[in-house]
Amino acid sequence: PNGLRFGWGFDPYGLVRIENPDTGRVSSDRVNKDGWRDRDRTYENPKGAFRVVVLGDSQTFGYIVPREKTFTWMLQDRMTEEGLNAEIINISYSGWSTSQQLEALEAEGIPAEQLRRVHAPVGREPDPTP
Repeated sequence: PNGLRFGWGFDPYGLVRIENPDTGRVSSDRVNKDGWRDRDRTYENPKGAFRVVVLGDSQTFGYIVPREKTFTWMLQDRMTEEGLNAEIINISYSGWSTSQQLEALEAEGIPAEQLRRVHAPVGREPDPTP
């Protein structure tokens, strides 16, 4: 779980508090078994899916929307509806820098030949490393 591995993040099935800044409405959902805001999945890829790992910060994590409204979740749903065998894997956390995203990708141990990588920079949380 990323909460233990990195010293930040969520433990398996940890609770995520969501607050809509426009309405003030508060709700919650849970992260997956690995501590990511994503579906439960295995990294063995038994279905031979085309996989994309999206690395990002709070914009990718989607702190102000329900998990099913994150762009990674919606993209996978759309691809499934269109009959594509694809998985969009969300590895993100609020405040992450590029170096932290790379560390998480390496630590997850997903075989490189199984994925296409996407880095979702937003320009608000610069990488402090030189």
